[in-house]
Amino acid sequence: MAAQYNSWTLPFSVLLGTPIAVFGAFLALYLRRLDNDVYAQIGLLMLIGLSAKNAILIVEFAKGEYDSGKSLLDASLAGAKLRLRPI
Repeated sequence: MAAQYNSWTLPFSVLLGTPIAVFGAFLALYLRRLDNDVYAQIGLLMLIGLSAKNAILIVEFAKGEYDSGKSLLDASLAGAKLRLRPI
């Protein structure tokens, strides 16, 4: 991803979104007192993939908006409005 974005720091925003999604899934499993069985683990793997894909798309659109001249805050809000999809 560093080669794709020509930056070493930009992929960290993608990498930081995945643990938040996993923590939310573990919290939901704990609060509902469900077991961490094979079905939950498959769901967690699928959640990791979907949240990483979602984060990559948001960062890609925000970078495009930033490169076109918008401020950092406006570009990130525009990227989130365009590509944020609930998982």
